[in-house]
Amino acid sequence: MSTLRLFRMAAGLTQEQVASRVGVSLTSYWKWETGACMPSSRRIPRMAKVLGVTPLDLIRSIDADARKPEPSVN
Repeated sequence: MSTLRLFRMAAGLTQEQVASRVGVSLTSYWKWETGACMPSSRRIPRMAKVLGVTPLDLIRSIDADARKPEPSVN
């Protein structure tokens, strides 16, 4: 589970609510949460505020999630 998702759940928000408050589409937010792509640096401060975390904590969590190895499929 991504740290971004954990932050969102801890804030008691849906993906739709975060996307709306950050000013992006649901698809864009979903891609960030699933690791398909990363948010631009200009979105970080607003997203951190919406999620109730610091921008630095948000950046660190996104970076850590990006470094996690992909699960192998056997």
